[in-house]
Amino acid sequence: MGDFSVQSHVIDDIDTFMVALHGENRFATSRANAEKLVQRFQATPYRGLIIDYRDSVLGHQMSEYRQIAEIFANGFPAGQIVAYVFDDSQVTHIMLMTRTLAAQGFRVRAFSTPELARDWIANQLDANIIAFDAAQKTG
Repeated sequence: MGDFSVQSHVIDDIDTFMVALHGENRFATSRANAEKLVQRFQATPYRGLIIDYRDSVLGHQMSEYRQIAEIFANGFPAGQIVAYVFDDSQVTHIMLMTRTLAAQGFRVRAFSTPELARDWIANQLDANIIAFDAAQKTG
């Protein structure tokens, strides 16, 4: 794989921040990037987040990756919608992350493609609108 890099952009129509990681992702770099991402969401609370790991190698021990999950769990807004895109070599890491975040009340899932992740977030946002409309009618 090679040098590590991050590409990011906003998917405007669903107010979702997308991050794609490339290269060897070591723990120290991952921790710093996790903290930056939390700061970004505290400053600009996007409705969704997609993290695409497919083009990266996760150079973390599971205990280190758990620390990354805790940074997200403690730093993102309550109920944050998060989708992970991964390949088969990353399944153990992604299972740890999704379970940790789900236990903290986040809506989180993992997918094989960014398109599936995007569609799921759009559906989650549609469900929010329906629930809000129903609450307004009864309230």
